Amino acid sequence: MADQPSDVSAGTAGPPAAGAPVDAGRLSKRGRRADKSACQACEQLQARLDTLERLHEKREALLEALAGDLDALAQRGHARAVALVEMPDEALALTRCADEDCEICKDSFNLLFARHGRAMRGHALARSRSEADADEVAQDAWLELWRHRHQYSSTRAVFRAFAIHWVRRCLVRFYSDRKDRLQTELCLDDLRGDLSDAEFEDLLSRRSAQGSVMASAEANVERNARYEWLLKELLAGANPPHQLLAFCFCKLLDWKPREVVQELSDTPLRQLAIEAKTGYMEVGALPSPVVNLHCVKLDRRMELRFEDAVADRKTLETYPGLFGRIVGDTTFRDYYTGSTTDAQCANVSEWWWAVFRRLVAAAVNDGGRFWP
Repeated sequence: MADQPSDVSAGTAGPPAAGAPVDAGRLSKRGRRADKSACQACEQLQARLDTLERLHEKREALLEALAGDLDALAQRGHARAVALVEMPDEALALTRCADEDCEICKDSFNLLFARHGRAMRGHALARSRSEADADEVAQDAWLELWRHRHQYSSTRAVFRAFAIHWVRRCLVRFYSDRKDRLQTELCLDDLRGDLSDAEFEDLLSRRSAQGSVMASAEANVERNARYEWLLKELLAGANPPHQLLAFCFCKLLDWKPREVVQELSDTPLRQLAIEAKTGYMEVGALPSPVVNLHCVKLDRRMELRFEDAVADRKTLETYPGLFGRIVGDTTFRDYYTGSTTDAQCANVSEWWWAVFRRLVAAAVNDGGRFWP
């Protein structure tokens, strides 16, 4: 049988049979380069992954350390806040140092304001003509309080009383600066209870040097009208005669309480009334008929028995030993409740201040038109 012709030349190899092993030597150079590039890319990727993992570990460590620091700071801040909140007012008030940016001082300042700021503004608002005035006074009072906090003593009063005291001082200054005489006197009346007699007299003396409400710069028609109004309201009231005369000498004739005690204690009230009348005519520049007219009631009371001339129940209870005596024959010494000179000076101050409060109330009811 004849041989079949072959479709493939002797020098050409056919495709490898299925399942036959691949000869590595037959791979092309391109394939080898591709394999090498892939290996390098894998190595680079792995290196980057390792770097990212190390960075992540460092980040976690930093975050953990930062969280620890923040926690420690929070704990310290919380402990300081708790300590400040639990501190009494006097301890917070005495907190001060040279560093103006001291956080402890700022926290003490804010905490005291949180405790008492509302009460201070409320007190100012009750005694101011407007909310705007109250806000300004309360702000000034708080700054003054903080500057003078070293003066606070827990043995004298609670801190809130100290804070309200500075509101009262700032109210007086606020309305005095604005020449609101009536409102100034109302605020002075409020401040009176906070000060000793010596302190209050000193305050009034300093205000007198700046233009006291009880004195006028010049004698004119308006001034005389005010003096006549004052005389009328003074002697028309129900104050006991010894209080009226104390007011006349201390506030109208500028006698000091100590001078009254030392020089007038044993002079009969009848004679003191004559001297006060004469002095008022000189100070007020009022004609004698006008002064005598308004003094008629006082002159009549001088001739009455004590229990008939005095209507105030407290005064009657205080001086039972004066029942049956003619008022004009009594002296200031009969009305003193203290035996020392200082105590008697305090009595005189209390007497004229009782009259002063009534006059302020009368001025308010009258619209303040004639308040000196």
